[in-house]
Amino acid sequence: MTSDDALSVLNSAKRAWNGGMGIWPQLSLKRRIEAIELFFDELVKTKTEDIIQVLMWDIGKNRNDAEAEFDRTVSFAQQVIQAIRSSANADLHGGWTVTGATNAFVRRAAIGIILCLGPFNYPINETYATLIPALLMGSGRETMPPLMKTGHIDGLAFIGRASAADALIKEPPQSTPAKMPPLMKTGHIDGLAFIGRASAADALIKEHPNPHRLKIFLQLEGKNMAIFLSDIFHEKNEETLNRALDETVAGTLSFNGQRCTALQIISVPKHHTQQFLAKFIAKVEALRVGLPWQTFKNDRTYSQITPLPTEQRIAYMKELIEDATYKGTSIVNENGGKIIGGERSTLMIPAILFPVDKTMDLYHQEQFGPLVPIVPYF
Repeated sequence: MTSDDALSVLNSAKRAWNGGMGIWPQLSLKRRIEAIELFFDELVKTKTEDIIQVLMWDIGKNRNDAEAEFDRTVSFAQQVIQAIRSSANADLHGGWTVTGATNAFVRRAAIGIILCLGPFNYPINETYATLIPALLMGSGRETMPPLMKTGHIDGLAFIGRASAADALIKEPPQSTPAKMPPLMKTGHIDGLAFIGRASAADALIKEHPNPHRLKIFLQLEGKNMAIFLSDIFHEKNEETLNRALDETVAGTLSFNGQRCTALQIISVPKHHTQQFLAKFIAKVEALRVGLPWQTFKNDRTYSQITPLPTEQRIAYMKELIEDATYKGTSIVNENGGKIIGGERSTLMIPAILFPVDKTMDLYHQEQFGPLVPIVPYF
């Protein structure tokens, strides 16, 4: 897709919106809800397995997690509709309010054309989490679902046809960054729903000719910390320590650490680091490493560590490891950071790095991958 193609998609969204006079924004809220419910009924009946397969093949999400993402997305849409229908949300339907000598009829209204850029790690859930509320409120939508090349694109295209309000860019994410600035430069984007890095969001917002008019909805990166306190290492707290370690393994390495809520740095008392490492390493090395659909004979569980979505992600993991090891850390688990499956494979064994300090990029940057930095503290 060229920049001209992306602009053509924007023109389609403009025609659908038509200054708020398009078919979709002029429908009643009841009719929009019915259309969204029809869409999800059809999606569940005809696209469930397709979407699950795409999540496994395109981003390496294991089957259990892929199924959970799909189910959570459907549940989210149902909850949004239920909330809108609730009498507690009277402002959604409009009503009279009195301020001094002024009587005003106040209700929520659609914003306009919203550019939705979803993340690769939860492409269904996070993209629909911005798409569905906006459509229900009557906004037009230009949507960029990341990484998806087959499955749920058909579903998104269906909702566009059903609503006449949604325009969809269909292409892999590697080619999208250059296409977004021209869209913003037109000034016809009324809202930006973006989930990703702050630097990318800032760059897009700066391209808009009227950035103070642009409605902005952002979910950005973080560096979530887990802190182990000294008392948890007392013998009487062994059961609590084991539970904390299990939660930390899940927090750091669920879906290979590719979650905005992942634990990305662990602080441990200096005098307890060896006790911590012995237990933590054993739990990490027990994780199943393999392909998303792969199960294991002894308990039929799916792989817990799966391939990263692109070679670029592997290159970034290697850069962080190289910087940290050059500045004094070590990989303390067997085969940590090793790539399985050949030269172009993206299946990496988790790497536990210790000791990590403030001089290292890994201390500050969001790794979004299977690297676990351990920071000793006094």
